[in-house]
Amino acid sequence: MGKTQLPILTSLPAALAAFACTLTYLTYAWRFNRYSCKTFSFLWEENGLSEELAGNVETTMIGLLLISAICIWIPKIRWIALFGAFVMLSEMYSETFMTSAKYPFLYWTEWALRYSTPLIAILFFQTSEKGKLWSACIMRLAIAAVFTGHGIKALYADPRFIDYLLVTFRRIGMETQEPFAVTLLLIIGTVDILLAALILFRKPKRNHGVLIWIATWGAITALARVTYGGTGNWHEVLIRSSHFLVPIALLLTYRAVAQSDSKRTA
Repeated sequence: MGKTQLPILTSLPAALAAFACTLTYLTYAWRFNRYSCKTFSFLWEENGLSEELAGNVETTMIGLLLISAICIWIPKIRWIALFGAFVMLSEMYSETFMTSAKYPFLYWTEWALRYSTPLIAILFFQTSEKGKLWSACIMRLAIAAVFTGHGIKALYADPRFIDYLLVTFRRIGMETQEPFAVTLLLIIGTVDILLAALILFRKPKRNHGVLIWIATWGAITALARVTYGGTGNWHEVLIRSSHFLVPIALLLTYRAVAQSDSKRTA
């Protein structure tokens, strides 16, 4: 993106990132309250801390998420929203080192948008062009990380992904077998990794179509949680709101830059 000046249109990407952050935080707080969290299990079941202490940590995490969801919209205290990112990192750390974890270190890539979105929003809300440019760079890296992580799991034919495909196809009236799902996952994984490479290494002005597809695919895979588990899985969709809102924010940023360049060269 170089030294291109970003026009006022970038306030919309900032709002989209903040909205994704709020949805993620509020939904996680709801899920922790209803179903508990991985950090609770990690502290109590895996490391032998008392149930009361683990419960107090979980309650604190819920409080931080709720506070962060509000503070992301208040200019003078927006930085407090980073505590929500700390909660995401805590959950990711716990998932990584749970004895039941499969492909544990891929969580660090799969969750990249969840813990980076508050920083993206904070930087974008700044008046300085440097902050906005840094935000766009972080979006690029986080989107690429998410698609790389999911792409690798697809190439490994993760059993959960196979279940998603089989159940989803069955719900729309198509009976498929596991070998077909495995083949489809190989294609999906390859495409995901290719898209991650394009986002990282291709010139931004050539990635508009790529970002439209990434946002669409992010929404489809999020909604797959509902087609798989029913409407009771609505929270799994909202938790992944950054997977489709942040790519849209980056797309709008690139388009704003392109419009600015066109006016300057006209």
